[in-house]
Amino acid sequence: MPKLTLLKLAAIFLLFTGCSLNPISTSTNTGLDFKQMGIGYNSIYVARLDTTKLQLQIVQNRDPDRTQNLEEIHKSNKSLFTFNGSFFSEKFTPTGLLISGQQELAPLVKADLLDGIFTIDSQHKPKLYIYPEFKKLSTTLQPEFAIQSGPTLIDSQGNLAVTDKSTKKANRTAIGIDKD
Repeated sequence: MPKLTLLKLAAIFLLFTGCSLNPISTSTNTGLDFKQMGIGYNSIYVARLDTTKLQLQIVQNRDPDRTQNLEEIHKSNKSLFTFNGSFFSEKFTPTGLLISGQQELAPLVKADLLDGIFTIDSQHKPKLYIYPEFKKLSTTLQPEFAIQSGPTLIDSQGNLAVTDKSTKKANRTAIGIDKD
């Protein structure tokens, strides 16, 4: 199964701000659709991933003295698509739940802005949870992949969930699940 690499490089939540893509990866045959849209002087990158055809993988920069940039990680992992995601401390320690290949890389934490958890289960089905919901189910869930981040933009009922704490202007990455 081809892999996508999710990089913990910058304090950015999982539309794609910095991303790297192999040109052949824009076909639906690969499970990846990719578009770049210009808005004024800014660009928005939108990717639609078929989780039954693609595998997400987390790659972390662990040593601040030997970090790889997005392009280097993209090439060294032979990824179809690589993007920034999640948060980390100054010492490159993850600040929320990370699971890759069923292996927990960092634990679940309670934090105001880390209120969302994106998972992919063993049946390749993606799901978005809010922290209390995930915490309640966490002992029974065994996701193949999970990343905790935030802030949550829209709750599971479709209501706007952005708060004053999450309105600071910054490059952002967002994840959503469509009807398919």
